Amino acid sequence: MPTPLEPAFLRNAFDALNEGVMLFAIDRTPRYANAAAARLLGRSVESLLQSSLGDWQPVDTTGRPIPESERPVARVAVARLPVRDLVIGVEVQHHGQRWLRVNAEPLFDGGELSGVVVSFTDATEAHRVLAALQSQETINEQLMGALGDGVFVAQDFRFVHANAALAAMLGYEHPAFVGQSFDRVLPVENHGPLTERYLSRIGSGSEPVRKYETQLLHADGRTRVEIELVATRTTHGGRPAVLGVARDITDSKR
Repeated sequence: MPTPLEPAFLRNAFDALNEGVMLFAIDRTPRYANAAAARLLGRSVESLLQSSLGDWQPVDTTGRPIPESERPVARVAVARLPVRDLVIGVEVQHHGQRWLRVNAEPLFDGGELSGVVVSFTDATEAHRVLAALQSQETINEQLMGALGDGVFVAQDFRFVHANAALAAMLGYEHPAFVGQSFDRVLPVENHGPLTERYLSRIGSGSEPVRKYETQLLHADGRTRVEIELVATRTTHGGRPAVLGVARDITDSKR
């Protein structure tokens, strides 16, 4: 691989980027690193050019150490295909663990692989927020699972989330209930009124009555389960949805 970025203006252009850029020869040795790469990795450019893949101990988003053969440069060198949007964690001196979003592209010269270009940006804050959201989601699921009442989130005319109590109430195994459509769970005569309330609740107008009694269909498709339902507006995945709490009142109705 010839010495990369010989023209001074190319080096200046790469050094002006906020995105880290490194070029590797086909033997996976670094041949070029810009200023942003040095800053993001906490090393000098000279140190980066003297390093090897074995000097780093990156981890994936689960904390698993990534073997050298699975790292972006090695994958591209073997498969000759790009690796994109890979998030990895590396230890950076005086900073601790930094998460990077990495892209690696093969470089070809006359049809032959001549090297690999790797670019990366700081994804630490995004990773922290995602981890916090996932932790909160786990806590919410645990809380919902501990409730005796059925709890669900409805969106796009489906039950996109539900706790085990609601599934059991309607005679389903828990995983099988999630994703059920309104058509499967609402009796025919209730489908129109409940759909109308659902559309009003996800709309921008005044919210319809929140607490009412209705019926839902058991998994057998025949048995009606009398329900006291409390529903309210919410969002799921950034879009309007309905959060509901259902209590089985079949025995009391009898």
